[in-house]
Amino acid sequence: MLDRLGKAARKIHAGVRSHWRPLGAVLLSVSVSLVAFLLFIVVSYAGTFSINAIVETSTTLLTVEGFLLGLSPLIRSRARFAPITLGILAIMSSLITISVGQALFALQTLNPRQVYLVTTPFILGLSTYQYYVITVALFMFMLTTYWGSAIGTKRRGWDDNWPE
Repeated sequence: MLDRLGKAARKIHAGVRSHWRPLGAVLLSVSVSLVAFLLFIVVSYAGTFSINAIVETSTTLLTVEGFLLGLSPLIRSRARFAPITLGILAIMSSLITISVGQALFALQTLNPRQVYLVTTPFILGLSTYQYYVITVALFMFMLTTYWGSAIGTKRRGWDDNWPE
C-alpha cells in the first residue's frame, strides 16, 4: 500500500515538474477569475446596482468577450473547442442580459407608476440580476479557459501560434 502511494507521489511530482508552466497558468487564471467573480457578486449585493448599471456592465463584458473570441484562431486547434464554445455561450448570455435590461428599462419608462427592480422576474421567470450573474459566471469561465489554453502552451515564436 505504501509502495503504491510512493510510486503515485513520484509520478505526480515528476508530472508537476515537467508541466509547471501550464499548471501555474491554470492556477493563476482560476484564482484571478474566482476573485473577480466574488468581486462582481459583492458589488451587486451591495444594493447599488440598477438596471442601467447591469446593462452597461454587460455591454463592457460583451466587448471583451467578442475581442477574445476574435483571438481564438491563435489557440492551437486541439484546445480550441472549449474556449470557442464558452465564448459563444458567454456572448449569447450577455446579449440576453442586455436585451432584458433594456426591455425592463423601457417598461419602466412607459409605466412610471410601476416600479421594476433588478430582482423583478421578467423572461423565463429570471430577473435581470440572475441573467447578470449567469453572464459574469460564463465570462469568468471563458476567461479561464482562454488563459489556460493560450498561456499554458509553450511559445517559441509567432509562427507556432497559427492554426494547424
